[in-house]
Amino acid sequence: MYKIYNREELKSRELLDLIDIIVNKATEEGNGEAFAGKYDPHTTPGETFVMVVDGRPAGMVSCEPSTYTGDPDIAARACRLHILKDFRAKQLGFLLLDMCYDYCIDNRPCIPIAMERIYIVLNRLRRKGYISY
Repeated sequence: MYKIYNREELKSRELLDLIDIIVNKATEEGNGEAFAGKYDPHTTPGETFVMVVDGRPAGMVSCEPSTYTGDPDIAARACRLHILKDFRAKQLGFLLLDMCYDYCIDNRPCIPIAMERIYIVLNRLRRKGYISY
């Protein structure tokens, strides 16, 4: 069983430390460059989503204003996606990206995605009706 929390929900449950646990574990797993000096769960604008599976932190993603596109008030960027090794190959990253899309429906008109295997993500998003070719 899984549950996805945003920062406000984590804070209200006094579980904000889950973000630090995932960031530290991501660094141990070799993905520290995605966080070091770039991300602070308390001050980074946008929203952070944390997934908990069976009471254990499983992964996170940050949906931040896109400074790369030059229009941070319009576009958002799904970044810092990390699924902990114990939970990989379970399609959990797609659930976290869906949360970013839901967040952007209310807060940003568009969200570009940059991933190594973009065609897989685009195909899944097209099937869910988020985008069309």
